[in-house]
Amino acid sequence: TFILFVDMHRTLADGTPLLHAQDDAYYIAPHARGPRVALRLFAEAEAELRLRGVRKLSIHYKPYLGGGGLLEALGFAADDVIMVKYLAPLEN
Repeated sequence: TFILFVDMHRTLADGTPLLHAQDDAYYIAPHARGPRVALRLFAEAEAELRLRGVRKLSIHYKPYLGGGGLLEALGFAADDVIMVKYLAPLEN
């Protein structure tokens, strides 16, 4: 499963509109996991986005869960950094 939001952004230096996709979630059910499954999921998503005219794809991940190596292998690079501060203890 891959859930993406697509919208117009003005992220180019000259303000040119750019169709951009941002992930909300991506998940592979345990029974469907195997060699290269994640690579195929990303490749299919990228192909569909290209057909729709999307020029930029942003993916987030949680460093403590891993995934950065896969994204780098797929050609992703760090762009924006999101800093988080918890203002109250998290409930379990």
